[in-house]
Amino acid sequence: MSGEPPRRRGAAALAAAAHAVHERPALRRWYDALEVGQRQLAEPLRVAVVGRVSAGKSTLVNALLGADVAPTAVNELTANTTWFVPGAQPTVMVHFRDGRPPAVHSPDRLADLAGAARDDEGQQGLLAAVDRIVVTHPSPALRAFHLVDTPGLDSVVARDSQTTLRLLDRSRNDHAHAVVMVIRHTGLAEGLRTLVTDPTDNADGTGPVTTVGAMTWVESFWPRHPDPLARAAAHAGELMTGPTAGRTLFTLRPVASLLACGAATLTDGQYDDLTALAPFAGADPLELSPLRRFLRNRAAFAGSDTLPVPVPPQRRATLWRRLSPYGIDLACRVLRERHAGDLPQLRDLLLAHSGIVGFTRLLTDHFGRRADLVKLRGLLDQMYHLRDELADTLHEGRDRSALRDATRALLRYDLDEPGFDELGVLRDLHAGRLVLGDADATDVRRVTGEFGTDPADRLGLPAGADPALLAATALSRFGHWAARAAATGRTDAERRAAQVVRRGYEQLLGQLVVQR
Repeated sequence: MSGEPPRRRGAAALAAAAHAVHERPALRRWYDALEVGQRQLAEPLRVAVVGRVSAGKSTLVNALLGADVAPTAVNELTANTTWFVPGAQPTVMVHFRDGRPPAVHSPDRLADLAGAARDDEGQQGLLAAVDRIVVTHPSPALRAFHLVDTPGLDSVVARDSQTTLRLLDRSRNDHAHAVVMVIRHTGLAEGLRTLVTDPTDNADGTGPVTTVGAMTWVESFWPRHPDPLARAAAHAGELMTGPTAGRTLFTLRPVASLLACGAATLTDGQYDDLTALAPFAGADPLELSPLRRFLRNRAAFAGSDTLPVPVPPQRRATLWRRLSPYGIDLACRVLRERHAGDLPQLRDLLLAHSGIVGFTRLLTDHFGRRADLVKLRGLLDQMYHLRDELADTLHEGRDRSALRDATRALLRYDLDEPGFDELGVLRDLHAGRLVLGDADATDVRRVTGEFGTDPADRLGLPAGADPALLAATALSRFGHWAARAAATGRTDAERRAAQVVRRGYEQLLGQLVVQR
């Protein structure tokens, strides 16, 4: 990694390209796209949450936001892309396809716009006119990345699926930079098949580097498995050994997103109800406690007036809907054993058991560490695509010359940016084109920043390690990869990886010398 940030180098290339065409009216589209791209470099990464209908996309969005914002249901709801961006106050702004001024609504209007009353012709007309819905929200997660909730890729309404596919089209300036593929634990094969047949699966920079999987509905493993998240994690690990998952997803993580959202939004009244139910919970997760017997049947737990518990049916139904039976059982066991003494402690424990804390950290670390590179790679690909579109329409020689000069500025940066080489090596590794032993494969991921960007992280050493140890380790790894780069009989992918990793350690050595 070069000492100068990729954003600065990329911004300079974009500015040079814009300068080459700024006085050519015939190239206005190219100039405007460059201007948009430069603004996007300063914005958080756009992460699209995609998957099949009813995979749990909106529930995962709510879990990531820590708020009950995106409307959810067991049936198909999301009819338009809904963009979640940071804002001091929750607002809903509807942007239309026909250019009319955006309409501002209160947050409680979002459920209607997202697809309520789908069989109503007036509602259908409104949905067809909407380009996107932008929701501002104060969630801290949105400072790291913007989220885009999408219609199901297999929606019965063809327009809805096409809306999602357009968002994944890298030739557009509003495309998603990264993808969270939401897959129900019972539908991995179908979910992956949907993903690999859409535009996210191309050679321009998607795949495992920019796509992570979220296994949802893991709460349904309970009560067959007392710890559904652990069972789902084992299941995800087994599935990731398959060739399709390994070449499509960076990782597949289970998330009990209904529990996560319910925990984040748990009210004082719901805490009191769980406290009242806690004496009926068993201490042993395998014990068939009275509460667990009730939780096996929704009608019995949420609808019966005859249960010997001090919480009325309507409030029990709310707990079922908000936390899932597993979440209720877990919360009551935690309260019964006095592991949580108040509402904030209970929230924290439930969130920890849901997997959302680790999943949020994964998105921040995996996407965030290379956000600028991912955005720049997508922007360059978009500009090349637009160049090809414009080239056939230019009749003035000076226009063609200006376009060549602008393209040359981008190509120079494209060829010289070491970060793109690192992304290419990571793609080769995940796609199976680069076969390495476990130690060397970990080395590739480590030095390219997969586990952190500090020198200690990139060398696999503890934080605060002695500078002399850092330098000695970097020198040793540099020698190892220099020897690999010089060896004969390597494949093209192996040679490129050795050269890139060697250069990474060389730059790291230079950085350590300067620091000393």
